[in-house]
Amino acid sequence: MHRQTWTIRGRIMFRPQFIETREHYGDPVALPGVRVQVSAKESKLDPKWQEWADIHVGAEGRFSFTEEKDNTPRYFRVRVMFKDDSLKLYAPSDGLLAKLGETLTRLNPVLDLIEDALETALAQTTRLTFNVKWLKVLKDDNKSDRRGPGTVDFGNLVFGRGGSLNLGDRTARRHADIWWLAKRLTSELENIGCGFMHQAFHGVTADSIPARLGQNHAQRRHNGYARQACLEAPLQARFCLRGRSR
Repeated sequence: MHRQTWTIRGRIMFRPQFIETREHYGDPVALPGVRVQVSAKESKLDPKWQEWADIHVGAEGRFSFTEEKDNTPRYFRVRVMFKDDSLKLYAPSDGLLAKLGETLTRLNPVLDLIEDALETALAQTTRLTFNVKWLKVLKDDNKSDRRGPGTVDFGNLVFGRGGSLNLGDRTARRHADIWWLAKRLTSELENIGCGFMHQAFHGVTADSIPARLGQNHAQRRHNGYARQACLEAPLQARFCLRGRSR
């Protein structure tokens, strides 16, 4: 069968829940660096999706790639994951780390013992039963949804209230805010050469755990080798940015 070039593109965005973000950066706002998986299949009855691409979007939330395939129309599915080499956002879980976070937030969060325990737990996430979940943001279901060869443009896929599939999910919408804030923070720190963060981060992890403090809490700590900045946000999540000292 004759093969043709398929050009697949789209953009991942979100509608900010913070008024300040909307006022300064607009609505919707692009989500930089998120992981995107695009899959397709020829028949709706086929239970398996064939992966076409697993990529990270650019700074403006855009993704684009080409594939050489036959000209049979396809059903497409697009999934998003809040994960890259420096940041991971975990969904709510009954796992060990979530239980630890819930316990620790009932106590004084500035105690060295508590901070050490949380840091240790975060460092062990790869050995615990934690996975960053794929979020389904587009899925062709009807025969009329099938797309043919040429340019397939998914347009803007926006996390926001009332969105389809996981785009409208409450936790996913909050994670979009957190992801953007974390990426914006790291970018600003890199630009100004912040004294307690190295421009190349050693690693960043995040886990959605209940935030029981009545207000935002930020703290900084230096142990002679690695420095860490922790932010507890009102979106029911905590993320830690880690970097080597200069």
